[in-house]
Amino acid sequence: MSTLFSDFIETQKETIAEALHNNMHLGMQLLSMKDGTAEIGLLLRPEHLNEYQVVDAGVMMILLDSCMGLASRSMVDAVTSGATVEMKTSVFQHICHEGQQLIAKAKVTYRDEMLYYCDAELWQDGNIIAKTLGTFKVFLREELMNRLKAKEYAYLK
Repeated sequence: MSTLFSDFIETQKETIAEALHNNMHLGMQLLSMKDGTAEIGLLLRPEHLNEYQVVDAGVMMILLDSCMGLASRSMVDAVTSGATVEMKTSVFQHICHEGQQLIAKAKVTYRDEMLYYCDAELWQDGNIIAKTLGTFKVFLREELMNRLKAKEYAYLK
């Protein structure tokens, strides 16, 4: 990754972190995003827990999905959006309670011209609690807007 791209990511860090928090209302914090890797933290609140007062599996999956998407996006030096194509998650333990910190760590393991293949792990206090494999498509924002406009106009004809 060039120094220029590193500078670009630094300028986007706050925007991405804000989008994670505002769009998902979960309180995720971007810890790092570079060279095909990403880390996200989440301090567990009551709304993250299920009826047994442990972290809900859906919260785990959103955290892992978001982290892999950011790892994918970190490999493109332009403002991008990402889409999950496929995701498989294994939950090993439900040990997390309110006030504890979860850390998702993701990396791109392979990429081709169209897709990014990632894996991610979810950690709490040195214990792995879940693992995910995922496939992602990354779109340049301009390309995505052009596709949406083309579909909109095609629909009207």
